[in-house]
Amino acid sequence: MEVEEGERLPFLNVEVIRSNGTLKKKSLRKKSYAGIILNFRSHHNYRLNIGLLRSMIIRSLRLTVAEFWDEELEKLTGIFLGNGYPSEVIQRNIRALKSRWLTGTMKGE
Repeated sequence: MEVEEGERLPFLNVEVIRSNGTLKKKSLRKKSYAGIILNFRSHHNYRLNIGLLRSMIIRSLRLTVAEFWDEELEKLTGIFLGNGYPSEVIQRNIRALKSRWLTGTMKGE
């Protein structure tokens, strides 16, 4: 059973934070998470790599309140860079998905 520590409670890949009488949420990774994903230079279809990148970004946007987006997207950027993803591909997809999320044009909302 998970126990609240310092007004934070881990719950189903989300960290619930109690702040000024409200609940906020942000994406949570286990302490043992090594940040290893499909390497960009592996012999897989380009679309598979981009799909993985985009799905991880969308997951973070959905599980995290906007207040923590920059922090979360920085973590993701580090993971992607560590697995060979080009910086320009990462940033282009982050900008596009963040914009679509903010304007409400994201499919499946």
